[in-house]
Amino acid sequence: MYVTKYKNKLPTLQVDLIIMPHQTQACIYKQTLSLHQIFQQRKATKTLHTKKTMMSKKKESIGRQKIPMVKIKKESHRQVTFSKRRAGLFKKASELCTLCGAEIGIIVFSPAKKPFSFGHPSVESVLDRYVSRNNMSLAQSQQLQGSPAASCELNMQLTHILSEVEEEKKKGQAMEEMRKESVRRSMINWWEKPVEEMNMVQLQEMKYALEELRKTVVTNMASFNEAKDDVFGFLDNKVTVPPYVNMPSGPSNIYNFANGNGCF
Repeated sequence: MYVTKYKNKLPTLQVDLIIMPHQTQACIYKQTLSLHQIFQQRKATKTLHTKKTMMSKKKESIGRQKIPMVKIKKESHRQVTFSKRRAGLFKKASELCTLCGAEIGIIVFSPAKKPFSFGHPSVESVLDRYVSRNNMSLAQSQQLQGSPAASCELNMQLTHILSEVEEEKKKGQAMEEMRKESVRRSMINWWEKPVEEMNMVQLQEMKYALEELRKTVVTNMASFNEAKDDVFGFLDNKVTVPPYVNMPSGPSNIYNFANGNGCF
C-alpha cells in the first residue's frame, strides 16, 4: 500500500512506503522519489504480481511430472509407449555395441505377443554362445579362456595375418588396375589383333577403315601425279641458249661494252 503526500506540486514527492511482506510486521521508512520512479515501481509490482498469478494458475506439464511405474490401462497408449520404449532400448544397445564392442542379444514380446529382437552380431550367435557356455564344465571354460600369454600370442598372429591380407588385397587391386589398363589398350588398338580374333563389329570397322584408307591413298596419288606432270611439262619446254662465241679477252669484251650495253 502506497501513501503519497504532495508538497507545492514539486517534481519530487515525499512518500511514506509501508511494506508488509507477510502481513505480520510493517516496516515504514521515508524516501524522496520522483514521479517517474514511482510509476516504474508500481509497474514492476503489478508485473511481478501478474507473473506469480499466472505461474500459480499454470498447470504443470506432463514432461515435468513423475510418471508412476504402473501398467498403463489404456491399450492404445500402452502400444504407443511400447513402440517408443522398444526403439529407445534397441538404440541404446546399438550404441553400447558400437562404443564398447559388446555382443548383445535382446528378445522382446509386445502386448499383442509379437516378437521383436536385436542382436550383435546376431541373436542366434549370442544365444548359441550363452547356451554352450552354460553347458560347459569349469575345466572347459578355463581351457577356452587360456592364459594371457597365449591370448597375446594369438593377437599377434591375428595382426600379422591381417597385415598380410591387406598387402595381398593391395596387390590384387594393382593387378586389377593393370588388367583394366591392358583391356583399355587392347580396345584402342584392336585392329592390331589377327583378323581371325575379331568379332563382326570389329570386322565391319576394319572394312570401313580400309575403304577410307584406299580413298585417301588414291587421292594422294592423283595429287602427286598432277604435280609430277606439271614439273616435267615445264622441263619439256626447251629454252634456246645462244652459242658461246670465243672473243678476245679484255674489259670491253668481258662486259660487252663494245656492243653499247655498258657505260662508264
